[in-house]
Amino acid sequence: MDDTWLLSESKIISSYDYDKHRRLLEAARSHHGTGEDPVALSALRTGALLTVFPDGHVVAQEKGMFSKRVEIVSQASYENISSLSTREKGVRGRDGLLIEATDRNRVPLFELSWGYGDDPLSPETGLAERARLFRVISQLAGLEAA
Repeated sequence: MDDTWLLSESKIISSYDYDKHRRLLEAARSHHGTGEDPVALSALRTGALLTVFPDGHVVAQEKGMFSKRVEIVSQASYENISSLSTREKGVRGRDGLLIEATDRNRVPLFELSWGYGDDPLSPETGLAERARLFRVISQLAGLEAA
């Protein structure tokens, strides 16, 4: 399957990094293991790749300076999400543009972060990417997108 359209949909994944992100995407697919196709991708602040599937997401990152290896950093299911919110960390979000999910007992399930402090990412692009993923995850979790 050609995933170029998924990679290009995220305005913050550079075409220069497509090969790296394809490796991360394959690792996320393999780890997820359901055979479902991803519905969205995004590069997170840490350089990790967020791969959103219909039932949850997997975050994969390349580690190692000389012998590169791919590690699964986190994964989450959207089944128990009762609340999804956005917030900015630091002054006007310079330390992170966050999506946070909690269950019905307000227990945190996951936090995703985009940033533009040291990143070559403008505030507008970071906010747009966060809004895009917020809509996608809200719909997949059965929540109304705010």
